Amino acid sequence: MKLVRIAAGLAGAGMVVALVGCPLTGLPGSSTPTPTPFTAFPAGTLLDGMFTFQGKSPTQTLNVDAKVPGSSGRLGQTQTNSDGDFFWTSFTNAPSPASPLQIVWDDSENGAGNTQAADQNTMALWVSDPLTSPPAALTTPQVTQDLYWVANAQPANATQATVNSGLITFSFTPNTNLSNVQYQVSVFKSASSNTACWSSKLAPNTSVQWDQTCGGSTTTGGGTAIGQSSFAWQIKFVENGGSFGGSNAYGSTKFISNTF
Repeated sequence: MKLVRIAAGLAGAGMVVALVGCPLTGLPGSSTPTPTPFTAFPAGTLLDGMFTFQGKSPTQTLNVDAKVPGSSGRLGQTQTNSDGDFFWTSFTNAPSPASPLQIVWDDSENGAGNTQAADQNTMALWVSDPLTSPPAALTTPQVTQDLYWVANAQPANATQATVNSGLITFSFTPNTNLSNVQYQVSVFKSASSNTACWSSKLAPNTSVQWDQTCGGSTTTGGGTAIGQSSFAWQIKFVENGGSFGGSNAYGSTKFISNTF
């Protein structure tokens, strides 16, 4: 999804060169209500937060979801207002009372479809640290997150990767809207695959090398040759330690597809 700044004044439900993408306006089911000053979330709020884009509020609603930490199931969407505030007072699949919950920004829930990473300027997926439910106070969002990230992934999407001495180098721009972040590059045989062929070690590094093999070491490779001349890769991240998909903050770009 490619968000477009259209006025002073984003947000909602889980990356990015200036190419044509899905604009902030005109998303399916979205609207552009008149911004209203935030005072407090309503009584009975179970979970709340706020999204920004390049440090500013949005000018339309976006979808946002929630989940139980460690689970892949979603609890039901809500929408932000045009200032980026969102909240739930009930869930489709209600968790246990007062259980921690994670907020989920998923680009695919906001009209992104199969848009490649090169067509985006937001994180494709962002999941928050577990948050207390219900919140202790309603006058301040439990979490505020800026969705902006131009990853400038190299090799760029739909290009031929350069091979030097048998190695392909992946590089990208760090996400400055994250804190204490570690990155991981995962390589797949195709963008439709659910299982990584190879993944690098989680580290602060924004550049890693791959030896065109599957199943090898996260640091030295040395697995079995991939056996084809195309692949897809994805940048994953975790904040403050933990693991991708775990009970901690994490996220990713969409797939970048290349040949070599």
